[in-house]
Parts: sequence; structure tokens; C-alpha cells
Amino acid sequence: MNKRNLSLALIWIGVIITLAAVFKDRLMVPMIIEVEANKIAVSIWWDCGERDCDEMEVEIYKQNWEVVISSTYFWIKDDSIDAIRESAEVEYIEGQWRIKNELERTFKCQKDRWHQDFSSELCN
Repeated sequence: MNKRNLSLALIWIGVIITLAAVFKDRLMVPMIIEVEANKIAVSIWWDCGERDCDEMEVEIYKQNWEVVISSTYFWIKDDSIDAIRESAEVEYIEGQWRIKNELERTFKCQKDRWHQDFSSELCN
């Protein structure tokens, strides 16, 4: 290996070490599992037993390096609201998942009662 190739190899090793140090915390975070996400959703929002709804669905996804949980409540027993979706960023601290930021609450209206997609606008 000549000096030029050796220099390039050392530069790349330095770049990789720097990137690993910068992103270490983000790369080492375990992914939340569905059971934990369900517990968080019920603890900060509600489940269908507390309100009149027929189904609760929890989703987990990554958004800009953050872990987000989203809980959707379907078939709400309401004359204007058909479904409600809550979402929040969660973080892993000292062996536990905790809410970092509550992001939004959106609504899907009953048929013929305003918007049919999830929106922050209330249903009429």
C-alpha cells in the first residue's frame, strides 16, 4: 500500500470513528415493542374500555431519528367523530420508555359530517 492510499484509509477511519461517536446514542437505542407501546398509549391517553369505541390500534415508527407511537381509536360512539388518532415521541431513558413530546391529536369524522381523512380540525 502506498502512502497516498494509507493516508486515505486513515482519513476514512477517522470519519467513521467521528460518525460513530456522534450517532452512538441514536444507534444504540432499542426499538420499542408493541406491548410497551400499548402500555404507554393506555397510560397517557385511554383505551376503548374507558370510552365508547370498538377498536384501538397502536403503531410504532421512526421519524427523523425519533421513535413515535400512534394510537388510533376506531368507531367512536359519537354522532360526529368516527375515529381519533393520538401520537407522541418516546425516548428510552434508564431502561424505560417515556413520553418525550406529545405530537398531535387528529380526528376522522363520521360520514357526511365534515372531513373523512384524519385532520386536526374538529368534526361538526
